[in-house]
Amino acid sequence: MRSGEIYTSLAAFYAADERRDRSPEWDYGVHWRNQDHVWPRYRVSWVVETGELYAVQMGGEGRVYVLGQVPAVGQYPYSAGHEAWARFHDAQTIEKILDGWAEVDSKLEWVVSRLSEWAKEEKQ
Repeated sequence: MRSGEIYTSLAAFYAADERRDRSPEWDYGVHWRNQDHVWPRYRVSWVVETGELYAVQMGGEGRVYVLGQVPAVGQYPYSAGHEAWARFHDAQTIEKILDGWAEVDSKLEWVVSRLSEWAKEEKQ
């Protein structure tokens, strides 16, 4: 997986890697837009098993844009209970990168810039 990959549909995205289909996903809203365009809107989600953060176009063609990859910290606690899930959640880098997402202006550029800032920090 590389940032910048584009899939024709969500089905095509899942079919390209079987881990995506069985993985939990964390959603970061369905209100995202590209620059100042009102339509289309995008849903942004993170695939736990692959670490992929993607945007899927709501309505229309339904294309999927891979925005980047942020690996999970530790193993997902599939049946370990709420406390284990809460510890896993709190440890995730993606939560730190997208902190404040619900309060921003809903532009995909914000997500991409946050990913870019994180990637630069990781290289140092």
